[in-house]
Amino acid sequence: MLVDLDQELNAAGIHLIFAELKRHIIENIERYGLLETIDRRHFYPTIEVAVEEFQREVQNKISFSLCPVGGVAAQRIQTELLGDCS
Repeated sequence: MLVDLDQELNAAGIHLIFAELKRHIIENIERYGLLETIDRRHFYPTIEVAVEEFQREVQNKISFSLCPVGGVAAQRIQTELLGDCS
């Protein structure tokens, strides 16, 4: 089920990101073979580190038009990071 969700999101250009997972959860993810579809680079030790990486990626893509985005939460994040796109 998680693999299907990850593949569907990846096809839409969206990636699952995980932060602050307990070690036994990470071990289960590895044991169930989920790392075949979920990128190891999408696991972060803290939420702060995940947000920093997201901000770094946004800055790297700033030359591309990021407007409009879907969803209220995504729009709020975009507005805070990049300003109003209207």
